[in-house]
Amino acid sequence: RAPTGGGGVAAGGVGVWQASSPSSAPCPLSLPLSSVLRGAPKGRCWTDKMQGQAQMVAQLLSQTGNCDDGVRAAAESKLKAFSAKTGFRSCLLDIALHRGAPDQIRLCAIINLKNFVSNAGGIRARAFRDEALNLMRRLATVATGDPAALPNPIFFQMSRSVTNLALSPWRNWEELFGMINNALMEKNNIQRLHRAASLCEEVLEAMLCTPLTCRRAHVVIIAGQIAGAMVSAWKLSMQRVLDATKRLIRLPNSSPNRPQALDSIRRLCSCAAKLSKGLSWSLVKGSMQTPSLSNSTRSDRDSKMMREDNSSSSGVRLRGLCPKDRLKGFTTIIDGFEVLVQAIASIGPRHSLSDDLIGLANSITELICKGHGSHAAILSGCIHKAARAHRNIITLKQKSAESDEMKQLRSRGLYFLTELLMGHTDDAKYCASVEKVYDLATVRNLVQFVVSNYLVPTRSDLEEWAEDPESYFVQTSAQAMGRHLHPRPCAEGFLCILCIRYEAHVLPLLAKMIAHVSASFPPSHLANLSAGKPAPSGSSAAQLLTSP
Repeated sequence: RAPTGGGGVAAGGVGVWQASSPSSAPCPLSLPLSSVLRGAPKGRCWTDKMQGQAQMVAQLLSQTGNCDDGVRAAAESKLKAFSAKTGFRSCLLDIALHRGAPDQIRLCAIINLKNFVSNAGGIRARAFRDEALNLMRRLATVATGDPAALPNPIFFQMSRSVTNLALSPWRNWEELFGMINNALMEKNNIQRLHRAASLCEEVLEAMLCTPLTCRRAHVVIIAGQIAGAMVSAWKLSMQRVLDATKRLIRLPNSSPNRPQALDSIRRLCSCAAKLSKGLSWSLVKGSMQTPSLSNSTRSDRDSKMMREDNSSSSGVRLRGLCPKDRLKGFTTIIDGFEVLVQAIASIGPRHSLSDDLIGLANSITELICKGHGSHAAILSGCIHKAARAHRNIITLKQKSAESDEMKQLRSRGLYFLTELLMGHTDDAKYCASVEKVYDLATVRNLVQFVVSNYLVPTRSDLEEWAEDPESYFVQTSAQAMGRHLHPRPCAEGFLCILCIRYEAHVLPLLAKMIAHVSASFPPSHLANLSAGKPAPSGSSAAQLLTSP
C-alpha cells in the first residue's frame, strides 16, 4: 500500500521537511523510497542523496555525538528549535530509512522521532494531526515490510513510535491493524512474521492498559477482529517449530548444520511466544460487539471522538470475533500445545533446546489459563484436551536440579488443573466435561502422584531449606500460589481442592498413605532425612507413598 493523503507523500516518495515554510506540506524527494533504501553509490557521501534541509538535519544529528560540549549543545539547541516546524518528524524518518547512512545516525534520528511522539504535549497538538497520520502509515508500512531494510535496534524504536502514535487522538486504528493483519499472513519470511507479532502485541497491550474512556470498546473490537490472523500465524510458527525440532533430533551432534538449526528454532520459538502474548490481548479480551454511538450515557464529546475514529478509517474491515471463532482458536492452540509437550518429553531435560521449548510452553499455558478464566463456558468443548496436556506437564520426568523455567511450567500445569475445579461457570456442558476429566481413578492417581512427587521434600529441597530458609519459605508457601516460583504452592492448592471436591474418596486414601509410611519408615530415617542424609535404598518417602 502506497501511503497518500495528509503529509504530502506521493506514491513511492519520501516527504522532506521545508524549514523556510512551517505551514507548507512536505515536498517529495525526486528519488523514490526504494532507491533511497538501496543506499548511496560507491564513491559518494551518503548525504549527497539528501536534499537541502535533510542534509543539515543529518549533520546536526551527527554533531549530537560530538565529544566537544559546545558543538554538541549547539546541535541539540538547533534540533530543538527545528522540532516545532511541520514536517520535521518526516525528515527524521527519511534519515532513519536511508540505508546509505551510518547506523548510529539512523538510530539517532529514529530515537529523536520516538521521543517526540512519546511527548503527550507535542503529540496532542492539533497542528500535528495530518503529520501524525502520515507518520503512522509510513512507520507501520516499513515496520511490517521487508525486515532486511530495518536493523533490529531501529525496528525496536520504530515499534515504540507506532505504539505512541496509536495512543494519540489522531489514530487510524483500522488502517494500522490492516497492515499488521497483512503481515501476519506471511507464509515464507518468518522474520517479518515475528516483527508483525511483536508490533501487534506491543500496540494491543498499550491500548488495552491505557485509560481511553469510551474508546476502550473500539479497541476491544479491533483486538477481536485481528485474532483470526494471529491464530493462523501462531499455527504456522508452531508447525515450523515442531518440524524443525524433529529435523534437529535426527541431526548428529557433529553436524556442521546443527548450530544454524538451533538458532533457527530459537527464532521460531520467540516468534510463537510473541504471538501467544499477543493472543492474550486479542483472543482473550477481543470482542465482536459494535459500539453504539447513540448510547444515552455517552457524552456528546465522546460520541464525536468515536465518529472521528470511524471517519478516519481507510475502509479496512476485518472479520469479527464470535464465540465459534474463539473456540476454534483455542482448540488450535491447545492441539499445538499438546504436541509441544510431547516434544519436550521426547528430547529430554538435558537437550540444548529444552529451555527454549519450555519457555514457549510457559507462554502458551499462560494464554490457555487466561482464556479459561475469561471464557470457561466457550472452552467446554476442548477442556478434556487441555486437562490432558497439563497432566502430561506435571508428570514429565523430573531431574534433581531443574531450571526455573521448568519449575514455572510444572507450577502452571498444577494451577490450571486446580482452576478446572474452581467452578468458573455453571454451564452444564462445562461441568459435565470437568466431571469426565476427574473420574475417580484419575483423582486417585493424581493424589498419589502429587503427594509423592511435589509435597514430599527432596534432597535438593532440604539443601535449599538449610541454605536459605527464608527464601525457600517465600517461594514454597501457599501465599506464593499463582506466582509460579515453585510448583509446591500450586500442588498444595490442587490437593486441597481435590480434598474438598472428592472428600469421601481422597481423605481415606491420604489416611492410608500416612499410615503406611508411619509403619514402614523408622524415626531414625526421618532424623537422617531432616539432617540432609540419604535414606536407605528402597525406603524413601516417595517410594513408600506410591507402593501398594
